[in-house]
Amino acid sequence: MGRYDDIIGLERPLSSHVRMPRADRAKQFMPFASLRGFDDEIREREEVLEERRTPSEDEDAVKNARVNELARVISSHPAVRVLLFVPSRAGSGEGKTVWVTGTASGYDPAERTVRLSGRKISLDDVYRLEILRGEKNGQEE
Repeated sequence: MGRYDDIIGLERPLSSHVRMPRADRAKQFMPFASLRGFDDEIREREEVLEERRTPSEDEDAVKNARVNELARVISSHPAVRVLLFVPSRAGSGEGKTVWVTGTASGYDPAERTVRLSGRKISLDDVYRLEILRGEKNGQEE
């Protein structure tokens, strides 16, 4: 007679607690962020960075016309969308180009900046500027 022959034919004992769903059981083994900021650092290094480009004369002319138009209507806080170069690190010359949409609330011609949803943006970093007609309070993408 074998060691477990007396219990081999018995049914499995039932527990008094409710079984956790399989998806919830798997969650407890998911990785956690033990190093704060490490995931962001890895993501930044994985991003494809590009060199800051110099806009053509035509692009600059169109942008300047839109900036002048924005200066005329800034008091109405128009919704604005800009194509913006965001540097990855100070002085590196590399970064990424992103679209940002928001409400324009200020323009400073001396500093060459526009305030977009509370964020001060240098017009030197802007490749393209669009005033969105018929929209109020843009949202940042």
